[in-house]
Amino acid sequence: MKPLGVNDSTMSSEVIEKSITARMKFLGYKKTETRPHLIISYKMFADSLRFNGYTQPDLDTWLKTRKEEMNYDKQKYNLRTGTLLIQFYDRRQNRSVWQGYATAYYGDIDFHNSRHLRNAVISILDKYRVWADGFIEQQEKSEEEISNP
Repeated sequence: MKPLGVNDSTMSSEVIEKSITARMKFLGYKKTETRPHLIISYKMFADSLRFNGYTQPDLDTWLKTRKEEMNYDKQKYNLRTGTLLIQFYDRRQNRSVWQGYATAYYGDIDFHNSRHLRNAVISILDKYRVWADGFIEQQEKSEEEISNP
C-alpha cells in the first residue's frame, strides 16, 4: 500500500496503512505483496482543492443490480483543508473501482494526530461494504463445522 502521487515520506502514514489493513482483513481480504488483485492507495491533502468526480449510486444499491452501463454524471467537489482520499484499483479490470474521502463528514483532519487519522479511515471505509470473494461462504462453512462436530 502506497500513498498516491510523488514519493513523499511526509505524506506516508503507518496509522493509515494499519487502519486500512485491519478493515480489509475484517472484510476477508488477504494482503499480498505479489500481484494483488486490489491495489489500495491513499492521499492526504493538506490544502483545499477542487476534485473532479462523478455522482454515483449508493454502493449497496449498485451491489444489488451490478449494472455496469449506469450513467455517472460528472460532478465537481470542493474539498476542504485536511482531506484524506482512499482509492481502490482492480488490477484484473485495470481501473479504479471505488474511492472515498473524509473531510466534510469528519472535519479537517490533523495528519499529525493518530486518533484523527484512524477515525478518518474508519469513516471512509465504513462506506465500503464489499466482502472478499468467497469469504462469506468460507465463514458459513466454518460455522457449520463448529455446530456439527
